[in-house]
Amino acid sequence: YNNIAQVVGDHDTTFYTKNNVQDPWIQIQLPLEFRVKPSHYTLGSKTGGCPLRNWNFEAVQEMGSKWEVLCVHKDDETIPKNGETFTFKIENSLKFYAVFRIVGTGPNSVKKDPFIGTSVFELWGELERVAV
Repeated sequence: YNNIAQVVGDHDTTFYTKNNVQDPWIQIQLPLEFRVKPSHYTLGSKTGGCPLRNWNFEAVQEMGSKWEVLCVHKDDETIPKNGETFTFKIENSLKFYAVFRIVGTGPNSVKKDPFIGTSVFELWGELERVAV
């Protein structure tokens, strides 16, 4: 997406990964001058998609660095059905990050592979501006 308005706001857009891909992911990369110390994140689907069951929420301080796993979800049925969202708390988040991603680690609610289909991926936390 070339314009932030395409992915921010209340749209009926669903983001999909390809089927049968090992460790599929979707990510949010902040503009260079911003970092977030996350406290929560929201996932779900308004239209289309399918609730995740197995995934990691990961972050990196800058591209090229090692990804840090902030939350692990295994057989998680918190989002019971399509059309619902849930905000997850991130425990002990002490760092500011530039890029965040959801990585499928196992089957979701519909498919047997770790396919991701979501229309809601939001970050919550403390925003900082850094010199570029």
